Amino acid sequence: MSILLLALLLWPQTGAAARLPQAAAPADTLSANATITLGPRTSTRIRLDAMRVDVVIHSDQDSTWADITTWLRFQNPLTRTLTLDALVQPADNTPPAESLQLSVAGVPQALAAEDDRRWRWTAPLDGQTRLEATLTYRVALGRGAAARLRYEPVRAWGGIGSVRLTVRFPEQPAADQLLDVRPSGYRQDGALLTWSYDNAPEIAPLDLIFVTTPAWRQLQAARQGAQAETLALARWYDRLAHIEAPQQAFFARFYPQAVAVLDTAWREAPAQPESALLLADLYQRQAEQATEPATQAAYRTLAAELLAAVRAGGGGDTELDRALAALYFELAQQAQHSGAWPASAQFLSALAQLPAAAQAALPAGPVLALRQEVALALAAQQLSDGDLAAARLTIEQVWGPTALTAPDAARAAFDVQVADVSMASQRQLITMTLPLRQEQAPGAVDALQSALSGLGEEAGVRVHVTATGSALILQMQLVFSRLDELPALRARLAARVATMPDLALLHALLLPSGVTLQETESLFWRTRQISETLDLPQAQRIWQAQAQRYRQASSTLAPSPQPAATATLTTTISLALIQRRLWQEEATAWEALAQASEVRYRLTLDSDLSGAITQTTLGRPEQPLRVNLAVRDYRLETMAAAGGALLLLALLTAWLWWRAG
Repeated sequence: MSILLLALLLWPQTGAAARLPQAAAPADTLSANATITLGPRTSTRIRLDAMRVDVVIHSDQDSTWADITTWLRFQNPLTRTLTLDALVQPADNTPPAESLQLSVAGVPQALAAEDDRRWRWTAPLDGQTRLEATLTYRVALGRGAAARLRYEPVRAWGGIGSVRLTVRFPEQPAADQLLDVRPSGYRQDGALLTWSYDNAPEIAPLDLIFVTTPAWRQLQAARQGAQAETLALARWYDRLAHIEAPQQAFFARFYPQAVAVLDTAWREAPAQPESALLLADLYQRQAEQATEPATQAAYRTLAAELLAAVRAGGGGDTELDRALAALYFELAQQAQHSGAWPASAQFLSALAQLPAAAQAALPAGPVLALRQEVALALAAQQLSDGDLAAARLTIEQVWGPTALTAPDAARAAFDVQVADVSMASQRQLITMTLPLRQEQAPGAVDALQSALSGLGEEAGVRVHVTATGSALILQMQLVFSRLDELPALRARLAARVATMPDLALLHALLLPSGVTLQETESLFWRTRQISETLDLPQAQRIWQAQAQRYRQASSTLAPSPQPAATATLTTTISLALIQRRLWQEEATAWEALAQASEVRYRLTLDSDLSGAITQTTLGRPEQPLRVNLAVRDYRLETMAAAGGALLLLALLTAWLWWRAG
């Protein structure tokens, strides 16, 4: 019995919205055989000259039975008297009969029990004479809505000259009511079916599978009912489709009709999930009938979608959750066997979203093994496609967030870092553009954004952090009244980001570096010079240390198999291959960060003669960044005095020359 059918049968009878029909229907079962024959006990010269079997079928709401009368005419072809030594015995799987009687010319015959199921009958038969015997009995054909009549004509007497078989129904059966009628070649006259044979070397067994007359009447009434009775009709079709019969006769006949009506009932009344539950079970049975794995998976997927829809609509309970969990697990296994790793992962993901109690009903070991195998195969494919972020997520969903974390190593959040630093009168502005990596750790951006925003808590610091879909942009302004206040302010800010490798460049920019402002004066001019040296290689050392930790961790993993190895990869080796690839990518990301990042430092000083003077210096983490700007302003008062003195000297010289002339 399918998992879904168990779920339906065990469905609670009060409480939740999803319910099966509450009327207790009888079990629909078919009898395997209805044959009781009169055959020779030993080899004999007596012949069976003619035989007629008349079957009259009766039904009520619970069961169907047949009154069977078998008329046999025996002939002694010899001139001497022979003893007719025969056994009355049922065929295999024939249920116990009622009112079993053998009579000759209306006189009941004595039967001697050979065992519980066989009776011996003997009678003398004079030469060149005939004897007519009649065997009557009543036998069950089935219970509930279905019945089967199988009668196997006796063959032990050899060829039979004339045979007639008749079957009479309570009323003329409809064509759809008769699911299987064998052999063919019968004649139908209303409710009577007749097979006739003359001198046939062999007579095929009579085999009829049909819907009982009371059940057929109820089905016809449901077919003619109002639209509101769609579910009632669907229940009938579902019931008939579930009847077990040879060649799945009932399922083959009523499955399409059941699906169509149940689908209509589900669409008409989605708030009543019974139709969806019945339809899901039919899809599950159709999957069991299918021979192609793809077809099986398609029908099981339909069943899972229906159960999930019922659950989403609030019609689920513990039993439905367990049935859905088992179905998801089965689908995941089937997808895994066919190599459909993404599909298998989707089913396992759906399984993981069910309540823990439903998952606990599954075997924990096989479920975990399947999760790991699917995750490894899917991650390997994602790595092959270059989607490292998806591969990482796939592994972490099964092994946890620390599975791909190297000891004491962090994952780089940025592809590159570009910093613009400017120093002007009583303020320093730092702007950093930080493009995000696709493979960043979950929550890393939020943590960094929070840390950067926290820098604004320091007095004299204004911080604005902008997060776009592809980058973080930091704008930070440090305000000071005297230049000697700046180192202490930057030291406090640097301490806040000292433990974050992703902000190592910002840390290097903030570290006190002995920024100096020198002023010198002479007789004719005044010189101001500002300079600073930034230890950018410190950021490079931090990033390279992270890369080295990943490379060291990779070297400790299980060795990769040789290309010629034929052994199946173990889970440990497969996971190690993925870890190694991802850790190498992380190491490369840190190294690329150290090589591609840059700093632009702009110094500005005011000049009395030419206004603001600016100088920009470009640096990279490979070497310290030294910035220097000097401005020379002439002393105007000194220059004016010198000019006046020269003018007086010129005038004096001119006057002396005039006097001398």
